[in-house]
Amino acid sequence: MNFKRIIEKIHTIQKTNLVDLTDFRGRGVGKGTELLPVKSRGLYWLWSKTPIEKLAKSLPSEGAHVPIDKLLKNRSGLSHICKVSDGDYRVLYNGIGGYTTWTKKSVYGLRGRINQEVNCNNIKTGTLNIAGRGLSIDEWKVSFFNFDDSENRHILEKLAEEEKVLDVAKLYNDYANELEILWRMHYGTPILCRH
Repeated sequence: MNFKRIIEKIHTIQKTNLVDLTDFRGRGVGKGTELLPVKSRGLYWLWSKTPIEKLAKSLPSEGAHVPIDKLLKNRSGLSHICKVSDGDYRVLYNGIGGYTTWTKKSVYGLRGRINQEVNCNNIKTGTLNIAGRGLSIDEWKVSFFNFDDSENRHILEKLAEEEKVLDVAKLYNDYANELEILWRMHYGTPILCRH
């Protein structure tokens, strides 16, 4: 299995799913409820055109937040920061999301995890809390790679070659974190990722 090729295919697919964060949070045709089912798991990328200076001045309310000001200050000018962009938008953050099993209380699939990044200050999960910092979500986009999308089966089959079984839950469990790290190693670490 060639992880470099897998990562590059995932990158190509996630870019085709690039959507305004405002639309992603909406309901209906062309909105988040249609684009990404609740019960999904995978990887996501947050893109922004907000000037770095404005991001650095945004202060969180109480709760667990990504320390944007500190990260921007400490990482300014480093060589291996992600430079992936689309017009005025650049990737500032990426992560994984989605439960491995679905129970009645499991509400945070991939779509839920992305929505947490917009407005959440739960101490159990660190988020960007974009709206909670007073930043406009109109200046943000999101893209994603959905493990549960049958269109992505051909990529996931490459991960499953050794197991000989295409169990999406197992693949997510076994590879999501590794793929997130490998993407960062290949394309650069988004400046707002803490780890």
